Amino acid sequence: MRTPVSPERTWEVHLVSVVGGANDLDKASDKLSGELRMCALVWKISHHIADGVVITQIMSQLLCEPLKQANGGGGDKGRCVAGGGGGGGGGGGGEGGGGGKGGADGTDLASTVADAGWFERVCAFLKGLLFVALLPWQLPDTRTPLQLGPWRWSKRRHTPALAVSERMPLAPVIAASKQKNVKVNDLLLTAVSAGIRTYLDTPTSSSTPNGHGSTGTCNVDSTTPAVASPHAKQWPRTLNLTATSFINTRSEPTDFDANGSAGAMSKTLTDYASMKGRGYDASLCFLKLPCGEMELDKRLSNVSKQMRSIKLSPEVPVVKHATEILGWALGIRAVTLLFAYILGKITTYISNVLAPKWPAAFCGSRVESIYFFTAPIYMGINFNFLSYDGKLTLTSASNIIDDPQRLVKCVQNELNELVGLQA
Repeated sequence: MRTPVSPERTWEVHLVSVVGGANDLDKASDKLSGELRMCALVWKISHHIADGVVITQIMSQLLCEPLKQANGGGGDKGRCVAGGGGGGGGGGGGEGGGGGKGGADGTDLASTVADAGWFERVCAFLKGLLFVALLPWQLPDTRTPLQLGPWRWSKRRHTPALAVSERMPLAPVIAASKQKNVKVNDLLLTAVSAGIRTYLDTPTSSSTPNGHGSTGTCNVDSTTPAVASPHAKQWPRTLNLTATSFINTRSEPTDFDANGSAGAMSKTLTDYASMKGRGYDASLCFLKLPCGEMELDKRLSNVSKQMRSIKLSPEVPVVKHATEILGWALGIRAVTLLFAYILGKITTYISNVLAPKWPAAFCGSRVESIYFFTAPIYMGINFNFLSYDGKLTLTSASNIIDDPQRLVKCVQNELNELVGLQA
């Protein structure tokens, strides 16, 4: 996963076999010592082919098509296919199957904010236009160990460090979002904000409450002695770090279920390559993560208000159409340079994608788990949430820090506290 896709190719698939007894993936439950009992299919896909929204639906189709056969013809393919929400680009891999990506709750801009009054809508509209107009002149984020930026470009890792969280139950997250009257995305973004603050403030080994919402340890190995954090310093009480994410502007998912679905897939990919049509309907949005000193509930309220404002504003479609106009007038090279300049000033990229909600299969074999990564590119680190079969997984890739696993642990602890689970 750490090796980039070759410039001569736009995608790669790797089959990784696991021999029973060599690795304790299934612990004592597997008695097939010395026999092939599990494999991993690793997909590495360039953003030249498609964005995460399109790849989600194509991969879900691949995962769900064999499910009917695996269940003896009794499966319901429609129940397995993921929705058409927002997601990020990159490669994904699944244990025993392929990677799939799908919609993110709360990021489909076709879902309106029904209770917004005209004054709130006008203010959000003007604020969105002003933000996009000033986007190239935005000040860079406060320098932290997580930020890459031009000033640390020469120090970046050429092989990103990867991290994966424990698989978390999704049901408590959904229940907490309903109880707190927020979106699932709001909870995940709040957990990232609090986790970043905890990571910056705490030693590499600590289990004491830090006053910013974390009551657990961010230490990956509890036997590691406490040492001074390489990031230890007095960070501002008010610290806002910018995150970006792809937002889906499609009102409906592309219909790949009708006859001739292969042709529909091909057309969507062609549209994406030519930057037009339904194959190119995702756009960037920007969010200020509240990483200062505050209680979790206050942090959640801050994130929820920002997400509400983004949904009401024209920020996402304006960025999309401005990108199309620039690409048509100046070429894709000019667009790439502009985004490199803008993204070099921010801290992170966050995506939340849905794989199939029910157990899927690949070539008749059940997919036990799916992991999804994106390349950090111009940012020092990213966070990728993926839900599959009732479980939520967080992965991260960093080209500037060596210990993203500890940061992922911080975020997972904060999410556990938000939803009332034991860390």
